[in-house]
Amino acid sequence: MTSLVTRDEEALVAYATSGGDGQAMFQVQGLSNIIDHGLGIQEAIERPRFVWGRPGPEAGVTVQIEARAGGGVVDELRRRGHAVRVLGDFAHETGHAHGITRRGCTLTGGADPRGDGAALGF
Repeated sequence: MTSLVTRDEEALVAYATSGGDGQAMFQVQGLSNIIDHGLGIQEAIERPRFVWGRPGPEAGVTVQIEARAGGGVVDELRRRGHAVRVLGDFAHETGHAHGITRRGCTLTGGADPRGDGAALGF
């Protein structure tokens, strides 16, 4: 799934994710990190992610979340009644993302450590 974020007809962010049914969740999480929290593209991609309802044995009933989100987050989700499966630190279940941001004339790329790839420019 790809997206292009613009402001005043200027492209600011090109962002793409893979991950089947979780793509919409991964898009929102990454773009929120950039737009709402002001993170750079690489940091936004590397932040812990979660997925709910993705195909698998826990589909539709379990929040699957990367361990780096922290025990406090997991405890609070469980306190609120969610079934939670804690994944590895950079889990493939939370998709892969890559993107480019533009600030003025500067382009910055980011690649997901959950998969193969690199951000390169020329």
